[in-house]
Amino acid sequence: MTRHLLLSLATALLLASAPARAVVSADGSYPALADASFLDGMAMLISYRNGGGISGCSGSLLAGGSAVLTAAHCLTGADGKASTSKISLSWNGGDTTLWSTSYSIAPGWSGDLDAGNDLAIVHLATPLTGITAYALADTVPTGSHILLAGYGNPGNGTDGSISGFGTLRYGYNEYDADPAFLAAYSSSDSGVFLYDFDDGSATANVFGSTGTPLESMIASGDSGGASFIYRNGSWLLAGVHSFGACLDAGCTPDAIFGNLGGDIAVSGAMASWLSAWVTTVPEPENWALLLSGLIPLAIRGRQRPQRDT
Repeated sequence: MTRHLLLSLATALLLASAPARAVVSADGSYPALADASFLDGMAMLISYRNGGGISGCSGSLLAGGSAVLTAAHCLTGADGKASTSKISLSWNGGDTTLWSTSYSIAPGWSGDLDAGNDLAIVHLATPLTGITAYALADTVPTGSHILLAGYGNPGNGTDGSISGFGTLRYGYNEYDADPAFLAAYSSSDSGVFLYDFDDGSATANVFGSTGTPLESMIASGDSGGASFIYRNGSWLLAGVHSFGACLDAGCTPDAIFGNLGGDIAVSGAMASWLSAWVTTVPEPENWALLLSGLIPLAIRGRQRPQRDT
């Protein structure tokens, strides 16, 4: 890709980005895993804002069971300041529901999605046991294949997302561009991993990869959800859904083919801050093992990404 195209991409991200929405698949169908029980650590968050109003997001229970990792913009205002009075967290369709009024916002979060640092920790009064809690990957190379998970809207890559927050969905993609890539075209390392929504055509292909099997994108309500990588028989949390973006001036990201998703990396700059709540696990990636656990589903339409909550 030429420098001119990279600069155009950086400009587009500044012009047209929005908080992450729900997982949308290419054709509206969703994959099945031989064992998807590890996803029971994914939480649905309802944030009750100061002065009224609520918003829906996603989150992940961290190893140790006393903290849930989510996106900072789910709990703050546009200025990056705390704006949430209480948070409802539920797992497994409401089988487990907890409340919290305590949370921590990542250092450096200003409310600017393009600047990165879009992470927050929701503190639980008592450690939660009996469901999966996630360790963090300490390294996530560019090109890593990821499983996207969140409670956001469903949809397909042609038509975009539709209303449907509150059901846990997942799909696949890969980290096409990493923080080092972004640092070359911005004033600082934002800690953001980018991925595009490929359909196999040159038009939708932003970064050069032709896509992954069962490719999907995040959409509204997926903010704070997780991207996982599979290493040595374990799923590790690699990134947190922050935003969706599109490249045309004046466009609105809606999880259609050619849109981009942005995750905040849990490794690198954020690792030190997160270490107070979770343990990192260094291991080599094994994408082949991930694929061996897939079972075909009837076509229903893939979900796609967006940049809103």
